Amino acid sequence: MLGGAVAAVPARLLAAAAGLPVPAVRQERLRGLAEAALDGRLDGGRLRALPAEQALAEVRELPGIGPFSADLVVVRGAGAPDVLPAAEARLHEEMAHRYGRAGPSPEALARIAEGGRPCRSWVAVLLRAAREERTARGRRLSPAGGRRWRWCRARRRCGRRRPAGPPGARGSRRRRRSRRSARRRPRRRRRG
Repeated sequence: MLGGAVAAVPARLLAAAAGLPVPAVRQERLRGLAEAALDGRLDGGRLRALPAEQALAEVRELPGIGPFSADLVVVRGAGAPDVLPAAEARLHEEMAHRYGRAGPSPEALARIAEGGRPCRSWVAVLLRAAREERTARGRRLSPAGGRRWRWCRARRRCGRRRPAGPPGARGSRRRRRSRRSARRRPRRRRRG
């Protein structure tokens, strides 16, 4: 029952492609993808049954599908369990970070990924999720581990930056002003 509904989507896409308000090149690519889906070239079971390199090569032949998209179609769309997304730069950055390598080549990363067989796709998904979590917490977004930086008011003298903080935090202007004003006020003597 679900197969009929899924098969109807490319047919509707093929019929509607001519009337879409998109450039002609994109219409041709959509039409080509819809025809490939109707012909069964994008069938998940068929792509999983092929060797990974052959499945990637067949998907790359489709119009508008480059290396990055082909990796996603085979890994996530077809559910192939043992494919390393070779064109996913963020995954490569995370692997380099985790394995302590500075700018390793794709071949070196492929050798590292061999240890994840027969589940390299899942290893890639987990590494990518770890990277997203790490960047969401801000660890890679700034040199201060997520704190925003602003220039120091005395930057003309020293050129240093200091982290921005909430009012009252160490080094914030509001707290410094209150300390200065407290020091400048003359103390009143108690009359006894």
